[in-house]
Amino acid sequence: MTGHRIRSLMAGAALAALSSACQGTVGGARTTALIDAESPPDASEIAWLVRASDAVFARARQWPHPIDEAFASLGAWRSYSIDCPAAAPLDRVDIRLRTRFSRWRDQVTVNGRLQQVPPQNAGYYLWAPVLAVRGRQMQVEADNLVMFSPDRHRGADANQIERDLFDFGLVYHELLHAQLLIDWFGSDDGRTELCNGRFDLDQADPAHRAIYPLLRRFADALAAEHADIIGVRLHASDAAGLVHVEVPLPRSNSPVRRSGIWLFEFSNLTPDASRMDLAAGRVHFDSRLADPGQDGFVIVVPAN
Repeated sequence: MTGHRIRSLMAGAALAALSSACQGTVGGARTTALIDAESPPDASEIAWLVRASDAVFARARQWPHPIDEAFASLGAWRSYSIDCPAAAPLDRVDIRLRTRFSRWRDQVTVNGRLQQVPPQNAGYYLWAPVLAVRGRQMQVEADNLVMFSPDRHRGADANQIERDLFDFGLVYHELLHAQLLIDWFGSDDGRTELCNGRFDLDQADPAHRAIYPLLRRFADALAAEHADIIGVRLHASDAAGLVHVEVPLPRSNSPVRRSGIWLFEFSNLTPDASRMDLAAGRVHFDSRLADPGQDGFVIVVPAN
């Protein structure tokens, strides 16, 4: 209980800093550290992150993988130290990292390099480590960025259930890119690599091998909060990643539009290849997986 309380206070401080920034007040060093000074988000973006982050943190018991350290890095430097074995080239590795919230943009310059944000993304977590070796010690400083643009895919006209499912999943997804690499610091493999002077950014899971399954489990938990929502796991039917699924039309006592449902494409799907039809009280969904080697996930939500 004590450990959980400490972690809760860390995340709470980050959310308080967000709220302060949203209200236009001076939130001190913590707020200044949270906002990317070069491309600051506007008030509506900050308000969105306050609400979504608060909701995700309130569901900590439903996280299939903890993201406490990623939450704690929002606007605050986190420090990690690794003592290396005697046979390693280095004696010690010290790592400092934080996560700053930045305005959404399609190109980002980090450490002098221009990076293109994938066009299908509605969120983006960017690791920006700088390594310095002095004698037998290595210092790593990672001043990371996170950006969100939820309306890119869920649409501004989405109903509140769909908005919440998408937004909460998006925050959890992006913070996993931070948490998984932080977890690696404490693993045997991470210790070995770091003590040999290597910082493996692939541990942040850019290919989503670990993140998509975790996101599906979190989506299942979110969908379970609503009796009339159906979550469906999608398997590729061929090497090209084509998928087809049929599910019953969700129950809803509300007036409906768009033929009675929202189709919520949650993970590993190609939006331009997705198609939905209704027939005999069932939803027919066809799409193509972005990565045929992994399953996709779709949620069917009644329209309001």
